[in-house]
Amino acid sequence: MGDSPEGIAEVGAKLFFVQMADAPLMGLNVIDWAWHHHNFPGQGQFDVVGFFEQCMRAGYR
Repeated sequence: MGDSPEGIAEVGAKLFFVQMADAPLMGLNVIDWAWHHHNFPGQGQFDVVGFFEQCMRAGYR
């Protein structure tokens, strides 16, 4: 949706579980997009690496 993952690093110890799906960038509402167009990480157009980098900065292991 164009959001930056940079705020994830501020969550810190509150981040204890991560579930990730990728998707093509499309102009759909979130529900339709999530239900019908999810892919495995790396198969879509999300910044998967940037997302997980921020998770690691937050202390997620």
